[in-house]
Amino acid sequence: MNNCSICFVINTLNEENLPIVLKNLSLFKLSPYKIKTILIVVENYELYEKYRKILSQDKKLRNEVLTLFVNKNIPLSVGRNIGLKKCKSDYIAFIDDDVLLTNAWITTAINIFKRYDNVVAITGRCIPYVSGRKYIEKLLLNDFYWLIGCTYYDYADSSKDHFYINTLIGSNMIFRRKIFDNIGGFNQKLGFISKGERKIYIGGEDTEISYRIVLNGIGKIVYSEKMTSYHIISFKKLHIFTMIKRAFLYPLSLKLVYIELLRQKLQIDNK
Repeated sequence: MNNCSICFVINTLNEENLPIVLKNLSLFKLSPYKIKTILIVVENYELYEKYRKILSQDKKLRNEVLTLFVNKNIPLSVGRNIGLKKCKSDYIAFIDDDVLLTNAWITTAINIFKRYDNVVAITGRCIPYVSGRKYIEKLLLNDFYWLIGCTYYDYADSSKDHFYINTLIGSNMIFRRKIFDNIGGFNQKLGFISKGERKIYIGGEDTEISYRIVLNGIGKIVYSEKMTSYHIISFKKLHIFTMIKRAFLYPLSLKLVYIELLRQKLQIDNK
């Protein structure tokens, strides 16, 4: 077995994604690398118990998967930082619970890291997959795939195996673990904004940490066409009200990311 160690952090809330998570865990079992998975179940205790029961029946997974329960709904940035604190491996990967990896994802990433010392983070091609997708493509042009959470779709037509980019795809990304000792974890200010007692959950933590790597000269970020994964799009994401909500929250997330990056840039310039 390769002595390289990788930790995967997966935050999950919905039971409908359980089969996808289990398929990824089965893929990790076959890997030549030492893989540890930190599975963070948010708010849904019944789902947490279901995972524990399933994993207890598999000796290998029982030893390689740490299942944690958080009893309140938390932003993804907070959940990923929980996993980050538990991880002691050479590399750490963050994937969404509705993303299905392929065999080439892990090996391609490690090969790039070993070949290029200046590369500190890698992201791969993520293909949106929806049942009845032909109908969806008639409904939505590629330029509007961000409305169903596929902000990465325009990356998919590259003729190169891999190339440098400035922004990671948050649904599938892997880092050299040691860089977090320099830049800290994910920015939890981007997890949610409060409107009285109501909290609006937003994204952008992947974009912000990408530019923090670039601004601080930590290293290069790579996009690899060979690191293929599939983003399983549920039908509820195709509901018109869900798309309207996404149309509002996505630009708001980018605005908050820009404000946060501007603040960091001013701090760097004043040093």
